[in-house]
Amino acid sequence: MGLSDIVSPNTRLPRSVSSIWWGGKHYIDEKNLQLVLKVVSKCSNSPDDEPEYKDVRVDLTGGELIKARVVAE
Repeated sequence: MGLSDIVSPNTRLPRSVSSIWWGGKHYIDEKNLQLVLKVVSKCSNSPDDEPEYKDVRVDLTGGELIKARVVAE
């Protein structure tokens, strides 16, 4: 699964010359057997400001996205 499978192509994510800073502290929801990706949904592009994140859930039994792709506001 690539980043374009998780976020909409028109989403503006913070980046450097060599990296896209798209994620936060991801975790596994053991109760629901899901990977929870913390994906940037809003950012100021300032290194001093913490971005806002939205959860994107992936079913661990089949690998499908459970929530729609994140679109930045």
